[in-house]
Amino acid sequence: MPKLKIFKSTPIEQTLRNRIRKGSVAERFPQLVKEWHHANFFAPELFGAFSGERVAWTCQLGHVYLRSVARTTQSALRHRSEAEVALPNCPVCCKRIPLYTDSLEGKYPSIAAEWHEFLNGSKLPREVFTDSNAQSFWRCSKCQHTYAMPVKWRTLPANSQGCPKCSVEPKITDSEAVALSRTFQLASVNHGFELESLPLSWLVFWICIAKHHLIYESVEHLELLSWRCALCESERTKRYLSEYPDLSQQLLSVEGGCISPSSLPAGSQKMGLWQCRKIAEHVWSATIANRALHCAGCPFCANRAVCKENSLANFPELIKELHPSKNGHLKASEIISSSRQLVWWKCTLCAHEWERAVYLRTQRSSKCPRCKHKAIKARQIIIDAILNDRVNGNRRAMTG
Repeated sequence: MPKLKIFKSTPIEQTLRNRIRKGSVAERFPQLVKEWHHANFFAPELFGAFSGERVAWTCQLGHVYLRSVARTTQSALRHRSEAEVALPNCPVCCKRIPLYTDSLEGKYPSIAAEWHEFLNGSKLPREVFTDSNAQSFWRCSKCQHTYAMPVKWRTLPANSQGCPKCSVEPKITDSEAVALSRTFQLASVNHGFELESLPLSWLVFWICIAKHHLIYESVEHLELLSWRCALCESERTKRYLSEYPDLSQQLLSVEGGCISPSSLPAGSQKMGLWQCRKIAEHVWSATIANRALHCAGCPFCANRAVCKENSLANFPELIKELHPSKNGHLKASEIISSSRQLVWWKCTLCAHEWERAVYLRTQRSSKCPRCKHKAIKARQIIIDAILNDRVNGNRRAMTG
């Protein structure tokens, strides 16, 4: 018996059959025709109402996105009114993906260039928010080292982190590594981090050997805790805030009304208002557990929050060189002097404009690159003139 040949229909034929059987998008959902993007090859009259083809759509705010016809029409069935159709469909309006200007690629192109193209799956830098907590993979552009780190720890303006191997920050010593390994071990989620080359101030995941608690701390904070797990200590001894006299004096108020420190557990997640014991003007909000168990101090004294003591306003010479327009509404009093934030500058001598991190100008005395190049060139001209005079003098002495 001869075999029958089976002819598979093309996607266009399947779409046309679906349109004939269930009606087109224009017939069943006329309110979606205005969202149909003009870049689509076919008109909405040629697509079935529940086709699986991905086409381009545009929302009421002008955002262009790709989505299958079936998902859009099914969403339209759930939201009958025209006002409820656009926002649930658009991924930008729903905050599932950012605008390009607010994405990692649009805001930090140098960091996005280190985005690992394989280990992050199908996720692209243009689809990632700059303050995302998602653990992502990176490849260093200098040493090609692969490591994992949340996106927001790479984009923090005050204390950004990068490749652990290329970091110039102080590393952990042998004695600290031995003391740390008795209580903790690096979690497997810290891809690319080694205990021998770990910077002291970087936050990483640790696993408590005793009870397998997963904590997120730096080596400096663990040393303040005498290499002990804060969660184990909280379970072992149900301490109260009254047992921390320094913190009790710094507490101004607690969320939920007047509560005495003797009735506040050290591991409480209630927000409290705190006042620095060194500078009374430093007032901030933090949880009880963050201060008692994690030994978190004043964010202003640690240069994690801006104040009048650590702001760029203390450098009057640099204030004159802040660009008047390219920095937007950013003021010198809103910038931390030790920040790695990129700021635009304008030279007061040659009017040259350039972008540079704040700490390079406040801590390393970085100046205008054009003026520096001119000074080097002028110095070289003087040196060449002196050498030429000496050579000519020697020649005259030899000929004379």
